[in-house]
Amino acid sequence: MKNILISVYMIILGLAQATGQSLSSSVVSTAGGFYDQTGSSLSVTAGETLIAFHSTDNHSLSAGFQQSYGALLRALLVNILLEGPYNGTDMGVALNNDDLLPLNQPFNISPWFYTGSESVTNFPATVVDWLLVELRDADAPQNADETTTLAGWPKALLLDDEGNILDLDGNPEQFANTAENNLYIVVRHRNHLDVLSNGPLALSGNSYTYDFTDAITKAYGGTLGYKQIASGVFGMVAGDSDADGEVSVLDFSSWASQFGGTGVYSKADNDLDGEVSVLDFSKWAINFGSGNPVNSPEEQIIYRSQVPEKK
Repeated sequence: MKNILISVYMIILGLAQATGQSLSSSVVSTAGGFYDQTGSSLSVTAGETLIAFHSTDNHSLSAGFQQSYGALLRALLVNILLEGPYNGTDMGVALNNDDLLPLNQPFNISPWFYTGSESVTNFPATVVDWLLVELRDADAPQNADETTTLAGWPKALLLDDEGNILDLDGNPEQFANTAENNLYIVVRHRNHLDVLSNGPLALSGNSYTYDFTDAITKAYGGTLGYKQIASGVFGMVAGDSDADGEVSVLDFSSWASQFGGTGVYSKADNDLDGEVSVLDFSKWAINFGSGNPVNSPEEQIIYRSQVPEKK
């Protein structure tokens, strides 16, 4: 038994040093023991056979007969707003109320060509629209290009009226963090400019959190591709009707070709009310910087997505 206790102590000490954690020496009874440190845990049983198990957020080590469980699942708690449907308090859910939201993810067309099979049979009452979301593994936001996207991403997720990104059941998305550096998030929408978090997601308890809505600096590139949509409130820029990453005269053409549509799920519907009307033109014009696209140069670009793509 003395040899078992010495072996257990050496395992605890060695694993703690390997992960940069400190654990005080302990005597383990034959009933076993459990040790916990921020980001790491160690469970040990002692008896006829010594079994030890060590885990961190995304790595595990086992000896004896105990099986490792792999990476821990974390909740994704991210808040973001769309300028188009924002009414000063929350975002409208007209597309949902009028049964215009597609049951299958809508990003299987140009320019996304996303092949995911996400679908629902119905939507929670508070859902505004679909989003396409990526997690990226990088040391800094400027280096978080598409080559750093984590395996298993992007995913088509849902956005509710308060700005919460949700899974297909209306709950926070659960995921295993396999990032070796910082974890950044990219959020895409059909007719709003894509954004990348300017800072890494923060681990709080069992959740990774980020709030895009409380500062212009929360989106990488700031005012170049993000904007204030109400006093002290910030959101994704509306008006990119052709989804090419900038608000330009081409988006006016997209809107004009679909003007008058009602009961539609359309990229030209900038305010997401199910109609392509002058209200959508107004959303575009504000962000284009002119109400007269004919006399404005096409190269006049005020807002352009700042998400780093493949270098």
